Amino acid sequence: MNLRLIKIFFLSVLIFACTKSTKTIYLKTEKVNGLTTKSKVLVKDFQIGMVDDIAINNQGEIIVKLNLDEVPKLATDSKFKVESTDLFGTKVIAVTLGKGNEFINSGDTINLIKKEENTYQLDSLLDKSKNYIKELLED
Repeated sequence: MNLRLIKIFFLSVLIFACTKSTKTIYLKTEKVNGLTTKSKVLVKDFQIGMVDDIAINNQGEIIVKLNLDEVPKLATDSKFKVESTDLFGTKVIAVTLGKGNEFINSGDTINLIKKEENTYQLDSLLDKSKNYIKELLED
């Protein structure tokens, strides 16, 4: 009996040690901007999470649910924005770490930064490139 309890205890500790601690936060935005439920969340090109869900609320706002690793701690002045990562238009959420002493907690809602002008230019270039490649393949 005691041996069985010891085995169960060690198995529980092993399972707990292997699970990653995560938190859920929400981003509020006006547009989906090409995000999908498989989009990555990156800090300095290092993945710290994934988009889990995208929905629209009664006010017409897009709510993006993120599952993030507990580390690094994200200060409340951290910035979240959508970026393209390649010529195929793959979108990620890039996080710029803030320097504040207060931190984002699980369940918090943060505003997603609107696209900057140079990002629109890159997206436009990507769209034109995709259309050009598509036309070449159709011929």
